[in-house]
Amino acid sequence: MFTFKTLLQTALVGLALSSTANVLAGEAFGKPYTAVGPVSAEQAQVVVYRPAAPHATNGAANVYVDREFHAALLPGGFSTLCVAAGVHSLGAALNGAPSYKGKETNAMWFTLAAGNTYFLRVGEDANMAPQFVKRDGAERELAGMRQQIQALSRASSVKACDYSQTGTSISQ
Repeated sequence: MFTFKTLLQTALVGLALSSTANVLAGEAFGKPYTAVGPVSAEQAQVVVYRPAAPHATNGAANVYVDREFHAALLPGGFSTLCVAAGVHSLGAALNGAPSYKGKETNAMWFTLAAGNTYFLRVGEDANMAPQFVKRDGAERELAGMRQQIQALSRASSVKACDYSQTGTSISQ
């Protein structure tokens, strides 16, 4: 037989669990997108993003740089990264656990020029091939998007961005 004490304890546990879920969901996103500055002549900068779509696939799109995990983008999220100028692979895969084949099969090789900024849109289609987008179009799509912060990059080639105009180094 349920007592008032048992019902109260059950209600409190339920409330705690639902509050935790809301906090965790809120912690997936950080600051809203603002235009990125130029990087030093030794680096290339990539802003990779996943637009919020009415019929977006559930789950995160895992983003890979040189076949190593960089970010898990939810719809409406973006990540900014910097690498040494040169040839790098960039790819994305949706719901790849547990095999994570997307870091191999969906990777595309690009030559990223020194001092340049690239905008890469992650799609919702099966192969998740990223698409380069011109800055003006990308920044229109990025308006209102928030930085993805729930996972740490494990991509060894990703470095802190050196914003040459300000003389500061900012990890994003």
